[in-house]
Amino acid sequence: MSYIQIRAATEEDQDWINRQVIKDWGAQIVVAQGKVHYPAKLDAFVAYDDQNNLGLLTYESKESEIEIITLNSFAEDIGVGTALINTLIKLAEDSKIKQIKVITTNDNLKALALYQKRGFALNAVYPGAVDLSRKHKNIPNIAENGIPIRDEIELICMVDHYIHTFDQT
Repeated sequence: MSYIQIRAATEEDQDWINRQVIKDWGAQIVVAQGKVHYPAKLDAFVAYDDQNNLGLLTYESKESEIEIITLNSFAEDIGVGTALINTLIKLAEDSKIKQIKVITTNDNLKALALYQKRGFALNAVYPGAVDLSRKHKNIPNIAENGIPIRDEIELICMVDHYIHTFDQT
């Protein structure tokens, strides 16, 4: 396996991002807190090596925070998600943005583990929030791992804490 590289997505990536979002998220949209997002239209980073795209992170920048909208690794357990998060942390630091937020569902145990291992802390739980998202897209009631999909969980990373706590290499 070659070294993981990260680049900003370009307009030429939009079709690929849209296809990937449909494949991984079941539609060209993702919904959190009842808000519909179109990841192919957002800022994004692509992880790649000399042969393949390895991952994708889409995000929205706001005045005081960056929100991760999607994060997908297509090559498990080689550091793709961490490399994408590290790149976003660097962007936040360079932009003087203090926090990064992400919302996931209660069944997404891999995401919850990844984010917490990378310095994100649970910030809020929104019981029953997935019902609001189901008004915009078809979301199953039960995840593949057997956990009922009901709640949204918000995690926050304070950029200064991350930079001083976690090894960026």
